[in-house]
Amino acid sequence: MHKAEGDMALDAIQLATWADELRAMAAIGLIYAHDPYDRTRYIRMQQIAAAMLGAATRADPPAVLDVLTLETGYITVKVGVAAAVFDTTGRVLLVQRQDNKQWAMPGGWADVGETAAEMVAREVREETGLTVRVERLLGVYDSRRRRFGHPHHLYHLVFLCIPFAGEPIVTAETLDVRWFTADTVPALSSGHHDPLLDAFRAWADPHMPAIFD
Repeated sequence: MHKAEGDMALDAIQLATWADELRAMAAIGLIYAHDPYDRTRYIRMQQIAAAMLGAATRADPPAVLDVLTLETGYITVKVGVAAAVFDTTGRVLLVQRQDNKQWAMPGGWADVGETAAEMVAREVREETGLTVRVERLLGVYDSRRRRFGHPHHLYHLVFLCIPFAGEPIVTAETLDVRWFTADTVPALSSGHHDPLLDAFRAWADPHMPAIFD
């Protein structure tokens, strides 16, 4: 029973991966295609991608298609940021998210108009109440290589941060905020396990190079 459920989950991830590639091809094709027959084929590719994403995520295909067609321009990999916030004793600050109730490093999607460091500092402030200094880039994690389970291809930028003002508080975006040692870290949201292990290693070794892929 457990194996069958695991196989189904794996199939859904693979289906979403294929759908994401297909929707990107279709969107890029529509930018450059001038022949009406080619445009018809790319539009049909978008519809197939929406149906596949709907099946993988249990969402309504027409609603998925509406979202996909809103994206304009050349389709690129999505970018998210996260902060490994450490105190002076080497504990890391994690938040319990409102949306999925899981524990994770503070972070979110990258916004236009801010640098990566500005974004991660803002996310920490909004989710924990702390003001932090962004020390260094710990890694750029590829969601497909790391099997995040996200429907879109994602680069996850993780930064080491040091707090210098404020106290951890629960905000509108979190259910809980706590410090954890390496041996007390709870089960984490998808995509946060490997980066957090690397973050503890980087905290112990200031000369450790950034991880990629």
